[in-house]
Amino acid sequence: MTIGFQKGILSNAGVEVNESEDTFRSRAPSIDTAVSTLIWGSVVPLTGLLAISAGVLVFLGGWWLTKASVQACALLACMCGGIVLVLGVCVQWYVIATRVRRPLQRLDMELRGTRTWAPEKDLLLRALRESIEETRATSLETRDELSKERDRHALCRRRLSDCEATDRFFAAATEQLAATLSLADVAVRSVELVAEQWPDATVMLLQRTDTSADLESLAAVSPAEGPKAVLAMNGRMRPERPAYAKATLPLPLKEAFRSGTYLRLSSPVSQDPALPDCRSFLALGLEHRGAVRAVLYAASNHTDPPGLSALVRARPFLSMAYSRAMMAHELEDAALRDSLTGAFTQNHFLSLLRAEITRANRYAHPVCCALIDIDDLRRINTRYGAPFGDRVIAETARLVQEHVRTSDVVARVSGGRFAVLFPESSADMAHIGAERIRARVEGHTYLVQRGEAERLTVSVGLAAHPPHGVTALSLMDVAHSALTAAKEAGRNRVVVASE
Repeated sequence: MTIGFQKGILSNAGVEVNESEDTFRSRAPSIDTAVSTLIWGSVVPLTGLLAISAGVLVFLGGWWLTKASVQACALLACMCGGIVLVLGVCVQWYVIATRVRRPLQRLDMELRGTRTWAPEKDLLLRALRESIEETRATSLETRDELSKERDRHALCRRRLSDCEATDRFFAAATEQLAATLSLADVAVRSVELVAEQWPDATVMLLQRTDTSADLESLAAVSPAEGPKAVLAMNGRMRPERPAYAKATLPLPLKEAFRSGTYLRLSSPVSQDPALPDCRSFLALGLEHRGAVRAVLYAASNHTDPPGLSALVRARPFLSMAYSRAMMAHELEDAALRDSLTGAFTQNHFLSLLRAEITRANRYAHPVCCALIDIDDLRRINTRYGAPFGDRVIAETARLVQEHVRTSDVVARVSGGRFAVLFPESSADMAHIGAERIRARVEGHTYLVQRGEAERLTVSVGLAAHPPHGVTALSLMDVAHSALTAAKEAGRNRVVVASE
């Protein structure tokens, strides 16, 4: 308001104000101006006093000369002296009024702040300049303070929001993950929890197996497809193919296995060739027995999800839930698997076969069962001893497991005999798989400790559902009959049961 009033005064006075250029003279205090005016104004009164004195002397001299004979000169001298006296008095009065009394009044008003006259142009411009600069400086300081305060408030709100999101996440995670020990449930619920915090992200739970450095996808969720668990027909986590091979691991997964956590937002390019449209990545390493065994992997094109800090803070909890599920999974495996070969036990194989037959009846697709027996295993045990016989059984089991599909199931039913379940496979398809196993065992060399080598073969009996049996036990009996026929026909062959 003060600036506007001063601008109005300058406009009325015909003074053009240019705020962009500094055309003003250097600022001088008003007190110094008044004092200097008073000092210099005192010189003129002294001159006036000298003129008055000279006029008085001339007048007195002229008065004295009137007594003499030259009265005309005396009168002229008196007249000149009087004129000089009057002029001196006028000059003295003017000087005192303008150069002494007025500066003193201005000085007094400046000191008391009660100035009522219109300032001189340069003084008004200096005052206007001062007011503009002070207002601008005050505005900048106020703006900086408001900006800092706004940043502090935003940080406080962000931290409060993060704390609330973390509390909600831990409450939901505790309710969902602590109540189950199933690896499948933990995998699905983990990706769902991450998807709730990051709705537009593609989330996967990737696990590194013991026998390979490739990563298997246990569960996945995407904004388009929703949650999906990769489950085999036996209810175990068995993907169709590895999600990421060892040689093609992207940077987020490598860093998660190395340091435990990887976070990158708004990357200029995608860091995962499999997800070219994503620019933000989060990888949380899940530990089991002191090592990172799985990674909770999320990728999106969204730059800054609100609940991201809750996910980073929840990594130890998610890792603990995964480790508990893995321990339960290992205990279950120990009860369901053969300790020598790692294959399933006969009882578990029969339960899986029954479940697959039920599913085949519902969806009208075939199922095949094969029995594989090592030829001349008794001779090996007699000649080299039981320890080498166990090595032969374990190595043969490894060969069988390596040459079946990930959806197939291998079990050890007796000493050197194995059962293989081929889901959704006809007799011809199962025959191709069994023949592949037979050829691989035939070409394998078993090394003995004393440097000797043995070449062994296997016989295979194959039965299919529904033509050869409608129940698990009947299908196993038919496969056993086909295996006996293969043994009697000369061994080292695959025999399909006849209808």
